[in-house]
Amino acid sequence: MDNALLYLGMLTAGLFLVGWLAVKVWSRWHEKEIVARAALLSVEEHHFFNLLREAVKEVQYVFPKVALAQLAEAREGHKVRWNNGLATQCVDFAILDPHDLRIVGVVDFQDGEAKLSAADLREKERADKIVEAAGIPVLRVKAGETHTVDSIRRLVRETFPRRITPSAVRIGMDGNAVCIRLDGNAMFTSSTTFRDLTREMNLRGHRDFRLDLGACDIMDSTFIGTLIAVGLQLRQQGGGLTIVRASRECREQLDQYGLGQIIKISTNNGTVFTPEGEWMASGSKATNADHRETILQAHEALVASSPGNRLLFHDALEFLKGNVPEGQT
Repeated sequence: MDNALLYLGMLTAGLFLVGWLAVKVWSRWHEKEIVARAALLSVEEHHFFNLLREAVKEVQYVFPKVALAQLAEAREGHKVRWNNGLATQCVDFAILDPHDLRIVGVVDFQDGEAKLSAADLREKERADKIVEAAGIPVLRVKAGETHTVDSIRRLVRETFPRRITPSAVRIGMDGNAVCIRLDGNAMFTSSTTFRDLTREMNLRGHRDFRLDLGACDIMDSTFIGTLIAVGLQLRQQGGGLTIVRASRECREQLDQYGLGQIIKISTNNGTVFTPEGEWMASGSKATNADHRETILQAHEALVASSPGNRLLFHDALEFLKGNVPEGQT
């Protein structure tokens, strides 16, 4: 009897061991070799990404973890040297121009380089050499430092060369107020669109206009003169033009030409006027003749606005009255 019990116990233990081994083998056999990451970015990277997106919002696009092969390519005869690094490396953040997705630059978020192995450091150095060889500007930011939207915006503007591109003009309504937004730089072409928009909405009885310059870095003299003309007209009608989210450079220009005496310039750069509906793109059908008219009228308004502006723009206005070259300010 004792032997029977012993044999039964050994048999039970053996069956259990075989079953356990079978489960382990089955699990191992069916185990996934590749699994999805929990998140694309670390917590610190994600925090910086949100700040960076806010800093360049409506001016540039930001994409995280972009493969170098999407940003650069090796020329014929040099593929052997570069293709391995292009295929295996990525940049932390790529900044692109929203108009044509041109590469503006990349951001190297230096997060924990001290913890990298020697092999990882060599790979990072290879990626840096590729970006440098391609001539792509790089902004290097150390993790652990205190970053704000304003400080990042300043670093981006200092690091990446600006491209003077005409702006897209968008319009929306906030109650009875007409909200106009420039997506890009305020040049003579957008001046014509802006003038025509304010003229049309003014004829419909609107007197309160708000201009969002949050995505504008540069204004030319034609756009500044157009602001003066529009602001004066609205003030005479009991209305007004308010500028919000102007960059430091734009505010300096507005102050230089005395626009603070004609239009309201909001100092609360956090204010964003959100229209009741979607922002609507304003497609301009202006001709070269329309642009020439805008250029002339804008500089007439500039000269008439103050003695200082008369001194600056009198000779230019006299030239424009005689001949305004097509497509030039």
